[in-house]
Amino acid sequence: MTHAAPIVRADYDQLREIRDRFARDAATIREMRRALSREQDTLAGGDWVGEGARAFYDEMDHLVLPRIDRLGDALAQAGAAAQQILLRIQAAEHDAARALEPHGLVATVPAANPLPPQRTAGGLPIPTLAALQQNQGASNDCGEFASAAAINLLAGAPVTSGQEMDALSNRAWSILGTLGTRLGPDGATTPQQQANLINRYAAEKQLPLTAQNVSGRALTNEDLRQYLNTPDTAVLVTLLWPNDQKPRGWFGGPQDASGAAPMSNTDSIFGYTGHVMLLAAYDDNNGDPRWGFVNSWRDGGQELYWMTDADFTRAHSMASPEGFFPPNGTVVVTRRRDGVADPEPEPVNPAAPPQPR
Repeated sequence: MTHAAPIVRADYDQLREIRDRFARDAATIREMRRALSREQDTLAGGDWVGEGARAFYDEMDHLVLPRIDRLGDALAQAGAAAQQILLRIQAAEHDAARALEPHGLVATVPAANPLPPQRTAGGLPIPTLAALQQNQGASNDCGEFASAAAINLLAGAPVTSGQEMDALSNRAWSILGTLGTRLGPDGATTPQQQANLINRYAAEKQLPLTAQNVSGRALTNEDLRQYLNTPDTAVLVTLLWPNDQKPRGWFGGPQDASGAAPMSNTDSIFGYTGHVMLLAAYDDNNGDPRWGFVNSWRDGGQELYWMTDADFTRAHSMASPEGFFPPNGTVVVTRRRDGVADPEPEPVNPAAPPQPR
């Protein structure tokens, strides 16, 4: 007589709950850290001086804030680890089912809880991705802030800021558009210059990152969805629109389109507005797709910035009349593993006619 072994299955709902709890806690800690920094800056700009003030600032800068940073990083990394555990267990169950299928042994195995029809950068929960957001304010630095978000995403920790990337980009600007790291001091940043900026930063900091401008290659939206599924990959997208034809978007969830509002004309050049964001999520939304982004119009939070498929596709496929900004402005950033460069993203034939997006 044979005894069937008990079927052991992961509790995916519980794993997701653990993952999301870590992400929420990390976002809360990072928001608290930003609030403390703002309060400290207010004090430093006031009349509080003397030995007591110096001792307080020194303790904040060298003891309190670094420890808060480490706590936020640890919680974010724990959330990412929980997500990797979930994905690996799910892959193992899938492989086991495939091995048993020829023998007719899979009919008694309960189906795994399906993941929602949503893809996110690095497979990370949305609160973890939203925590990457840094507010650019009224500056023209969306390319720099989006670049910082991509670097922090692939580093798994907040290693840089939009302000640091802004300072670096202002050191090597070029009006030529394909050279340097922005079009002028505090000016716009073309897709090629975004790639130049990230590669320059990675070289200076010895980070295993490589950025490649893949704009103008007739990329399809399916290509972008595949990038979201690719490990160690971040994607910057450049949107463009005439100043009188603003696309719409919203902070919230993918189904919250009723809160959509026209996008800002903060970064305007030659009668067009451009905006760079880190592609963070795609949601099928029952056949009415939504695209989610890390957007530099706010600090942190737990929500991404969303656009409908129609608004995103129209703005992403537009080119600027002077030629600085090509259609389908896209920069792919990859993290090299074990010192070996990842293969170049699969090229799209530039001579091919545009594909349905």
